[in-house]
Amino acid sequence: MLLAVTLAASCTIPNPRLCKNEPGCGSKDMSGLVDLAIPDLLAAPADARSVADASDAVQGDLAPAPCLGDRDCGEPGHGSYCDPMASMCRPCNTDAHCGAACSTCTGAGKPVCRMDGTACTDCRLDSQCAVGRYCTGELCQPCAVADHCGPMCSVCTGSALPACASAMAGCGCVKDGDCGSDNDKCSNGACSRSCLVAGDCMTAPNGTACVGIVGVNSHCGCSKIADCPTGATCNVNQVCVCGGTSCRSGQTCKAGVCT
Repeated sequence: MLLAVTLAASCTIPNPRLCKNEPGCGSKDMSGLVDLAIPDLLAAPADARSVADASDAVQGDLAPAPCLGDRDCGEPGHGSYCDPMASMCRPCNTDAHCGAACSTCTGAGKPVCRMDGTACTDCRLDSQCAVGRYCTGELCQPCAVADHCGPMCSVCTGSALPACASAMAGCGCVKDGDCGSDNDKCSNGACSRSCLVAGDCMTAPNGTACVGIVGVNSHCGCSKIADCPTGATCNVNQVCVCGGTSCRSGQTCKAGVCT
């Protein structure tokens, strides 16, 4: 149910463009009257309300104010804009209308509006950052920490390669114990285990197959996905990988994370 409120041509409310006869606004000419429908939950009975009361109601917290353009929603810097589809004033807290100045973030160097709606910023989600970067504190940062590491922004923590060597190098080991077994060695940030037969590799993070020339350069790795933990893949270097890391024996790979 809507209540019709008649606004006089004197346009005492802050959106004078709602007058039919705009040039007449501010005069005593009453020919520019226009009926404005507002929710009756904002109003007392029509005969008990004044034009000023209607103005206070439509701009209060109970409902957005009607508008024909941004200036109907306040002076520039007021933090609100006119939604053309609904013809109602909205707060500037979107990517297209952000902050007190109602700036457009979309397509700019800082393309999204902060969660609090105060200013444009880099991101709200990791997916809004470039490859090799992640979103923290609404800013895109290089993936150079253990939980966001390397070109794939991998989770190193808890895997056989628990440390982040760098944003370029990705996950790596620091000591033999990182690899998960006394039989594995950490060398140059990578786990390795020598072998003579496949049985030597049952707990190796790189794979359960013995690859290479036996007795010359044979080592634990993979020749097929079946040689790797569930969810992991066998890369061109014959190493089982989970995202940008390798899983310890007994772990599975879920969405690029060793668990």
